[in-house]
Amino acid sequence: MRGAFPCREQVIHGQAAPQPGRPTRAAAFTRARARLRRGDRPRALRSRLLPHQRIREAVPGRPTGCAERLRPGTSHHHILELMDLDEELRKLLFSGLTEVELSVRSRFAHEAAGVLGSDAFYLRPESCLRMTPDLDSHVTSIERELRRPSVTVNRYRTGDDLSAVPFWVAIEMVGFGVLARMVQYLGDSTPARLTAQSLSLPWTGFQPTIHALAVLRNACAHHAQLWHRRSNIVAAPERKDLRNERAYARDDGSIYATIIALKRYTRALDRQSPFGDRVDELLDRNASFADGICFPSAR
Repeated sequence: MRGAFPCREQVIHGQAAPQPGRPTRAAAFTRARARLRRGDRPRALRSRLLPHQRIREAVPGRPTGCAERLRPGTSHHHILELMDLDEELRKLLFSGLTEVELSVRSRFAHEAAGVLGSDAFYLRPESCLRMTPDLDSHVTSIERELRRPSVTVNRYRTGDDLSAVPFWVAIEMVGFGVLARMVQYLGDSTPARLTAQSLSLPWTGFQPTIHALAVLRNACAHHAQLWHRRSNIVAAPERKDLRNERAYARDDGSIYATIIALKRYTRALDRQSPFGDRVDELLDRNASFADGICFPSAR
């Protein structure tokens, strides 16, 4: 079943060119459900594909182009099942990622302000490590977020001068990706250490793990396909967290490495959290889907 999901050339030989004016994937999902209820299964399937992909039912006597044929052994039912599981996993992961993000965001704001003060130290390049990738771009992205319309920011800024905007205000304006860069590349690591400690999270690997979680969150937020998805940035779970976990491709960009870290973090924030069990139950429902998450092999 590794070739069942029609995305990124997994099950379709070739791709059609992008077509302007096609509905977004989220809108396509909504319309597809309504069509499925009406029994229009082939049309519903087509609407759920990415905008740049097409699929056509084989009709006897009608020639079909190679870009419109399913791989042998693949059925529409299998495709729909995998796509539904992919959507369900995205929603589940997003809920756990949101919980971690909010906890880290609020705690890091508190700890950084206590250690470094309430001024705009985060806008000074010298406050970051020299190794920070694209440091100028990092600072510029924060400034751009602060210049967006905001009643709270306007209380502290004077024209284009943002030097009086407190860190606790800025931290609420930036995205999770920028927050992860702050956690990872702030010159003084004390706020990050205190954040991990106060949330009962291991300091070892804390900063790169937050980065990996931000990358996964971005994929889920933009409805990216997770099945057979490789990522250049994944977490590195501790050995003890692997004891009861399923096998996965540790050196091949499997997002399951980040999922393991996310399970650890949600459990640290709430020992009664059902998040980890829900992830396991979802993956146990379909071996082909679980295999694509743990051992990605996009072609």
